[in-house]
Amino acid sequence: MGTKKEGQRQKYKILVVAILLAGACLLTYYFHTVLEIDTVFTHLYYVPIILACVWWGKKGLAVPIFLAAILSISYVFIKSDSVTVFDHLRSLMFLAIGFVTATLSEETAKERRKSDHLNAVLNAIRNVNQLIIREKDRSRVGKRFHNNGRVI
Repeated sequence: MGTKKEGQRQKYKILVVAILLAGACLLTYYFHTVLEIDTVFTHLYYVPIILACVWWGKKGLAVPIFLAAILSISYVFIKSDSVTVFDHLRSLMFLAIGFVTATLSEETAKERRKSDHLNAVLNAIRNVNQLIIREKDRSRVGKRFHNNGRVI
């Protein structure tokens, strides 16, 4: 049942990122063709970049790569008269922010798994300790823990 829920959650995440990417493409088109300006709107690109990299780690780097490509392509085909070094630096910044976010997300997940494992070990020790304290007959302690190699 947890797998089905996780599958639904992944579909939801993909849908959210797809909607945000479609919005970013529309904003790029609108600002470059209708308003004929190229400032401010790219700050909204960071929302799908950070979400994708937090949710999917390094796999989420596809989003900043896509957005950097969209921005570069829009400058070549729509606003070819105003490409500057800052426009290319903006694309590189998307990639840098995505990489840092993905790396931090993966490290956080790894540390969370370690913490969960340590908590499970501590709970097992606590359970054994509680049994030892409650059980007065020492011979029954061993029998309660092992039955054909299984802990019961």
